[in-house]
Amino acid sequence: MPACEELAIHHERRTKNFGKALEYAHEALKELRGENSGPKYATTTIGQQRRIERLAKRVARLEARRDGMANRDTAPLLRRQRASVAGE
Repeated sequence: MPACEELAIHHERRTKNFGKALEYAHEALKELRGENSGPKYATTTIGQQRRIERLAKRVARLEARRDGMANRDTAPLLRRQRASVAGE
């Protein structure tokens, strides 16, 4: 579980591979939530709860960045045209 979280951080920050980072973040979140599925009334510690919240934020951020990268590459010619119009 900590390994998946660290790999997600590595791929997000170092390699800028947001898809791979998102896979690892989902895996870490799944593992962390799976730990608490044992007893019916299992309680999570504060540390586990914070880790879940942190991973959920990371997943949301990575999804937004991944979608932003996909939208950025859809119309490169239009982007150049807008840049030249702005420069006039």
